[in-house]
Amino acid sequence: MQKLRKPLSILLSFLLLCGISCVSFSAYTIVEYIDKAWDSQQKQVIDTVKTITNYTRLTKDKTSLGSGMYVVDSNISYSKRLEIKDNANVGIILCNGYVLENNKGIKVPQSSTLTFYGQEGNTGKVKVYNADGAGIGTGKNDSSGYEEISIYGGKIEATGGDMGAGIGAGRENKTLESLKVINIYGGDITAKGGEYGAGIGGGEDSDVKLINIYGGNITAKGGKEGAGIGSGNEEHNNGTINIYGGTINATGGKLAAGIGGGDNGNSGYINISGGNVTAKGGEEAAGIGSGEDCDVNKITISGGKVNARGEDGAGIGGGYDEDTEGTITITGGEVYATSTCGAGIGAGMQSDLDTNIYIKGGIVHAKSGVVYNDNELKRLIDIVAKR
Repeated sequence: MQKLRKPLSILLSFLLLCGISCVSFSAYTIVEYIDKAWDSQQKQVIDTVKTITNYTRLTKDKTSLGSGMYVVDSNISYSKRLEIKDNANVGIILCNGYVLENNKGIKVPQSSTLTFYGQEGNTGKVKVYNADGAGIGTGKNDSSGYEEISIYGGKIEATGGDMGAGIGAGRENKTLESLKVINIYGGDITAKGGEYGAGIGGGEDSDVKLINIYGGNITAKGGKEGAGIGSGNEEHNNGTINIYGGTINATGGKLAAGIGGGDNGNSGYINISGGNVTAKGGEEAAGIGSGEDCDVNKITISGGKVNARGEDGAGIGGGYDEDTEGTITITGGEVYATSTCGAGIGAGMQSDLDTNIYIKGGIVHAKSGVVYNDNELKRLIDIVAKR
């Protein structure tokens, strides 16, 4: 068991001297974990070490969790889905060196919240796969209320199946009718979408209303036609993605953006103010922006280091074969936007540009490839704007 203390150590030493070696002090065992919060003035995540004595040890026979704190202090392998009860607020502390593994997924249902905490060293791990929905989140056609998933620490590996996200929504989950939120403050996260699902965000025909990334090391890969971070396939996507910090590597599936829309998905509202962000679109999609055949809503970059690459879609902007509308604003940060056959910033291949582009600050490098539009081949001019 990791990070444990026995405050009655003097009494324990006395009992051991008396030959009494097996005494349970479980009621007094203290478990440490790290809480995190975003400091908007310092623009960084603040760690606070906390302790807890009122918790439940998680074991493989506990498959339905009500409100409370649970501790993973042994290796656990589930043979059935781990479910959070309706209207429950659940925290799971991942003790160093132990693994929670489940090949049926972790379900976060209507009006419930799930939060993962790590310890100093951050070696506790969750490894989840779900063949019938999101790896961590909702299942196929689950009803939605106010679901919230937060990650403060630990190593999280989540893979979706049957058109679900790695972390987020299952198939045909109309989450915009509710308020589904994903918050990431820290940890090492690897999320992979199932077929048509996003790595982090929506499944097929679904998205997540709000994704906040404050920190952590994140690798997100969309399934076939799902965004790395954003919506799944066939969802027009009006959700919001806020990136304040962290190291992020997001790759879209075929026809899907690295960050933004899946195939036939708009960009949604993307705000990047910090962090180190790398986003690569799949074939015919933007690095940051929309999937194939869809528009930009609004993209704002005010800080951080951003490297975005589109494949026939723009580096930042629209996907292939869509007259791109919307607004792209850059006021700060260091931005590198490239495309194979679209604009560095703006429209994708075979698309007209109806997007408003404002570059007001920062260091911006936008490099384009060849664009096919109105039966002409045009090579766009590289843009380099410096404050």
